Amino acid sequence: MGEFVSSPPGFDQPVVFETIERGMASEGGRGIGSISDDIYALGVTLAHLLQRQNPARGKSKEQLLLAKMSLSSYPVLVGKAILTATMLEPIRGMLNDDEEERWGFDELDMWSSGRRVAPAQTTPVQKSQRPVRFGDFDHTQPRTLAYSMSERRESALKMIQDGSIEQWYSRGLENSEMATAVAAAVEAADALKETVPEAGELLLSRVLMLMDPKAPVTYKNVKYMTDGFGYALGVEILRDGDIKTYAESIVNEVPGIWFEISDESASAQFTELEYFARLRSHLQKAGPGFGIERCLYETIPGHACRSPLIIKENVSEIEDILPTLDAVEKFADTKKSPVDRHLAAFIAARSEGSVESQLNELGDLDGTIQILGMLRLLVILQDRMNAGTLLGLTKWVGGLMGPVIKLYHSRSTRRDIEAEVPRIVRSGDLSELLDLLDDPVSKKEDQTKYLAALEEFTEAEEEVLQIEENTGPGSEAANRTSNQVAAVTSILIMIFIISMIIMAG
Repeated sequence: MGEFVSSPPGFDQPVVFETIERGMASEGGRGIGSISDDIYALGVTLAHLLQRQNPARGKSKEQLLLAKMSLSSYPVLVGKAILTATMLEPIRGMLNDDEEERWGFDELDMWSSGRRVAPAQTTPVQKSQRPVRFGDFDHTQPRTLAYSMSERRESALKMIQDGSIEQWYSRGLENSEMATAVAAAVEAADALKETVPEAGELLLSRVLMLMDPKAPVTYKNVKYMTDGFGYALGVEILRDGDIKTYAESIVNEVPGIWFEISDESASAQFTELEYFARLRSHLQKAGPGFGIERCLYETIPGHACRSPLIIKENVSEIEDILPTLDAVEKFADTKKSPVDRHLAAFIAARSEGSVESQLNELGDLDGTIQILGMLRLLVILQDRMNAGTLLGLTKWVGGLMGPVIKLYHSRSTRRDIEAEVPRIVRSGDLSELLDLLDDPVSKKEDQTKYLAALEEFTEAEEEVLQIEENTGPGSEAANRTSNQVAAVTSILIMIFIISMIIMAG
């Protein structure tokens, strides 16, 4: 179906067609973008079609972006060999690097109907009289320096920590406010370096975003637009790449730094920050249904479930989960649970109602509670999706219920449940299986009888101990009896002795 459907937005697009901001991001993290970004790409396309040669040919990504930042996109992409001057005005408007001033449909409509479009007002870029040499480039603008620093983070951090950036802002750019902000960031990082292992990286991220507030979120070796985090994460998971760094950026609240510095509207910031706070809470929980898997399905609604059990089936809708599990039962290892981390996260992200209690049970240390949590989660899904009969899945789940049956103390109750399970398996109804195994009345009755049996056993044991105490060696009864025997024996011996004396006399 083509890249428009089969890959993240802008993933396969050459960087020359991307705006400066989105071009700086990684291919997977360019974000959804807007009509304005598409109009910019249209302007680049027209500029290419109307020239005999490509002015961007042979330039690296860094060279091209630095040229756009230094000179603006129009002079970089429109050379002297233009075929016609007729299109120069709309191309200039579409290639405006300021999104607020870039042409939209209204301006294009005015131009096509022959009306004059008022020229955009360009804001002069602050430049330093003292260029900074970094990354084989001489930088006079904070924006170009920030991008080159983001590509060479180790050297960049040294420049920040030794005061070079603060001094450049103070003397070269005569911007004392920014110099103070950089110094404050360094001081704050120094105070945290003993307790926060990533204090240096966080310092670098903050300073780079201070230098260029329009640049993507940057942390270690990753760069992504705030609306591109999910796609960037998805690309790394598909590639078995560096998902840890993306997770770290969320846990360390790097997007929050970006929003703090950027000039985004308050309402947009609140929505986005709430979104990243939710992702952070998922990452801070280790159990099934949370972690990086939950973030993947929360951020990319159309992403197929990556559970090894069903990954080949390309299941992207929650309605298809149970029928697919039912079908793969024939080939799966049925000694293992049908709900792994990916399936739990997929269900949690796509389910309309809350399944938090079931997820908590799935993450319990007690294996029996985990099994019950799995069964409850599947029952909820079967009820909500009206999945119908699930013979294969019910057989699979029924075979895992041994530890749950053993929760009942009564042997006769266990035998009755074990005899009933095969009938329910043949019905294909998970909810009936749950009713059998988790019946509150049966559980209460079993517990009551168990406690009564315990009490009876305790009484019998106490009686046995009492008998042992009363009849055993050293007991009071034994002592009393032995004393009586000794007394009688003594009397008999005395009688015998007296009798002998009398007879001898």
